[in-house]
Amino acid sequence: MPIRRPTHSLANRPGHQCKSDRVRAMRNTGRWQKVRKIQLERSPLCSCGAPAAHAHHVKPLSDHPELCYSMANLQSLCAACHERHHTEHATDNTRETR
Repeated sequence: MPIRRPTHSLANRPGHQCKSDRVRAMRNTGRWQKVRKIQLERSPLCSCGAPAAHAHHVKPLSDHPELCYSMANLQSLCAACHERHHTEHATDNTRETR
């Protein structure tokens, strides 16, 4: 049987660390699903003009868990911009630790 690779493209990037159990648990809550839906309905387009697919936390949850459900800390992003942001963020973290 073939080995299935993770579907999230960031999971295989060097320097990328898996999300904490707390973040994974948050994403499975009804509260997060509701906040995410409101954000994407309120702001359905990414800043690049593409349809938004992600409710992105502007201030990272790893540093600001208290802002988990804060609408003021969310930004609607398309898949490409969301991946680009996290790729650049992972690169910046790698540079800082060297």
